[in-house]
Amino acid sequence: MDAVKNDVKRLVKIELAAANKKFRMFAGPHEGAGIIQEEVVEAAKEMNGLRRELNAMWIGVYSNNPPVSYTHPTPELAGSEGAAL
Repeated sequence: MDAVKNDVKRLVKIELAAANKKFRMFAGPHEGAGIIQEEVVEAAKEMNGLRRELNAMWIGVYSNNPPVSYTHPTPELAGSEGAAL
């Protein structure tokens, strides 16, 4: 797990460097807080989708009728593999 953690840290540094080149620094704390809040809202929307997918999986497991096919995902789960990117 440390290898993944180190890779993520490295990629975050690369992303930050690219963003710093592309965008100016925040004009002040209010602007910074607003931009961060926007990112939090976007992350919350993604988490809500993930919770729905996990709930659908759990209902299938609980009812002994798992909806998950690793080769052919259900419509509820289709596309979820790219959601983290």
